[in-house]
Amino acid sequence: WAERPEVGLPVSEATARGLVECAGVAQRARAEARAVNDSVVGRMAAPAPYAAALPPNAREILGRESARLLKRKDGFVRAAFVRKLGVSDSQAAQAMIGKFQDAALVWERKRGEASEGGGKG
Repeated sequence: WAERPEVGLPVSEATARGLVECAGVAQRARAEARAVNDSVVGRMAAPAPYAAALPPNAREILGRESARLLKRKDGFVRAAFVRKLGVSDSQAAQAMIGKFQDAALVWERKRGEASEGGGKG
């Protein structure tokens, strides 16, 4: 397999139409597979050992300033929050998403402890 396949020129009109149609089918199949994958991953629970290994406080995951901005009583200021995140590229965005997911697990754990009477909430 070539990284970038090369098609000899000239390509017949029928071949070109067939290639465009194949590309469309492949794109639709990829979109459908991604939707199914996202749905399945969205329903997956985090493994208990992973969740248990997280720090007791989401501030330790997100950082003091980010946690403070999320807890503001006078309203959430989106622009200030995004600036504080310092997300400059897709890798940094993915890392931040992972931190939010971990923080959500901590918050979920705290909510469960509070409902059982074993925590502050």
